Amino acid sequence: MPYHIGTSASCPASKPYAVIKDSDGKVMGCHATKEGAKAQLAALYANEPKSGGRVEDVRARLDST
Repeated sequence: MPYHIGTSASCPASKPYAVIKDSDGKVMGCHATKEGAKAQLAALYANEPKSGGRVEDVRARLDST
């Protein structure tokens, strides 16, 4: 997976869950909840050509992790 959920000093304390791009460490978004971060991951992966574009399928895979 080219993204992961972690923490970043660039995120405010009220939004501690960061979606981070693995290749360069860029923060793609900060979220108040882990569920919010998972939703962003699902959207990012749904836009990957090999995913088939179904957010529901990607979200189900993320929820199982």
